Amino acid sequence: MNRVIAGKKAKEEGHIFEERFASRYGLSTLGGNKTKVDVKGEFLGKRNLSLKNPSKKHTQVWLPSQKTFSKALSLSSNSRKFVDEFFGGDNYEKYERHRKTYKQIDSSLSKHFLDELNSKSTKLFKCLFTHGYDMTGSVELLGWATEKNNLDSIEFIDLNKFKKDFVKKGKWEFSQTTLHFYIGDKKLLHLQMKGSGKKYSSGYHSPQFHLHGNWMGSWKR
Repeated sequence: MNRVIAGKKAKEEGHIFEERFASRYGLSTLGGNKTKVDVKGEFLGKRNLSLKNPSKKHTQVWLPSQKTFSKALSLSSNSRKFVDEFFGGDNYEKYERHRKTYKQIDSSLSKHFLDELNSKSTKLFKCLFTHGYDMTGSVELLGWATEKNNLDSIEFIDLNKFKKDFVKKGKWEFSQTTLHFYIGDKKLLHLQMKGSGKKYSSGYHSPQFHLHGNWMGSWKR
């Protein structure tokens, strides 16, 4: 229940932050769960903005169902099987938290999924940052508040520049229950089973992507 309340509070704070930003720069807010666009209009020579106001050093950027995740990336049958086992569900009640860890999954399935995930960086970037999946509109700039609720602390990331390194240099790696995405020595994302909310519900087993604010200077506006 505390996590649910915290989640609602974070959303409310996020909307207020977007409104404050838009008001300061004469722009308008959009937001909602059907678009990646938080602030609509031109800013720093870029069209539309996704605004992040994290309370920690990372924040959620995508929480699809297992089915949506597999469909969005057009995953192969082997990768879909990995997703089913790694993120879990009712078929895995004999395992802790009703899911398999990396070591409990056939190594050929794990390798296949990792190779496929790394090969589909362009599609994944679109889902995470610019367009979403089955959404409207698109963004070219990401704003990241390095201090909670502080408009003056925002770093602005050119998503076109970020995308080039994301696709060419980024790599996913495994740990037991989480995948981590690196560009060089900078961790930019981690992917895990959500693992919160109603115990072992369908949402509990959703893939959850978190973004870390470890930005390279070359991506900043």
